[in-house]
Amino acid sequence: MSDGQPFKEDRKKNIPYTELSSHFKQWNLGEETVKIPNPELLLLQKIKAHRDRTWEFDNQTIDPVRSEYLKSKIWKDEYDIRHLEHRVKDIGTLWEIADKHKCRDLIEDTLRNLRLSQLIR
Repeated sequence: MSDGQPFKEDRKKNIPYTELSSHFKQWNLGEETVKIPNPELLLLQKIKAHRDRTWEFDNQTIDPVRSEYLKSKIWKDEYDIRHLEHRVKDIGTLWEIADKHKCRDLIEDTLRNLRLSQLIR
């Protein structure tokens, strides 16, 4: 499993896909089994996607079609983050993962910007 791409704004920070091996629920779908990220990991992944898209929107020269597409994806990320917030049961796990990958500052910044500071500890 790949570690995925680092944050676009800080290439030293990442929420690697390998976290899924520790933070998941397993669903059996007939003969297939899938791993679904726990809400804490999913929230971190959505925050990363939001930050990457926002960074790209703010820092790249992009055509109008790509610009509108990114705006819609950023809006969708914000929607998902706001709705995942209520699913987080273990705030400690959320911050443990963020601290492990040295991206607490980016996560806190996003939560403050989206006025979800009740998750900040």
